[in-house]
Amino acid sequence: MSFHTARFSSSRLTTFVSGILGLTLSIADGAGAARASETDGEIVVSVSELRNASGVVRIALYAREGEWLSRETVSDCVAQVHGEHARCSLGVHAPGTYAIAVLHDEDADGDMDRDFIGLPQEGYGFSSGARPGFGPPSFGDASFEHGASRSDVPVRARYGL
Repeated sequence: MSFHTARFSSSRLTTFVSGILGLTLSIADGAGAARASETDGEIVVSVSELRNASGVVRIALYAREGEWLSRETVSDCVAQVHGEHARCSLGVHAPGTYAIAVLHDEDADGDMDRDFIGLPQEGYGFSSGARPGFGPPSFGDASFEHGASRSDVPVRARYGL
């Protein structure tokens, strides 16, 4: 399986929707980047249960509840789809609490496709198995603890509600 660390283009803000009730999730390149220290560890995301190998998977890392699903990402990446899986490194980060949002952008247009009543037509997912309710899950529901070593974070893609 290939391992990708491609970053979103800093010249173009890539906007996509988290998947539930029109909440817009925007990812900008390099937001919140910091220097790595000896206690920092890599965060690697593995997305599973993608329904096809079309498009790309967009992944965003957040460190604060107040920035959850906003433009204020700590890190982001775009991964190629291989079968029903995608994998991407979000880089090296200090120990702490983080949350991840994922979009399976099947047509690689940077936006979540929706049907005529607004239901998501492309896959999405969140860390810690967080599930949407009447909106996206909270930062707390999607959060995980990242320690001083590598964190492998699995995310399962969901389609529809």
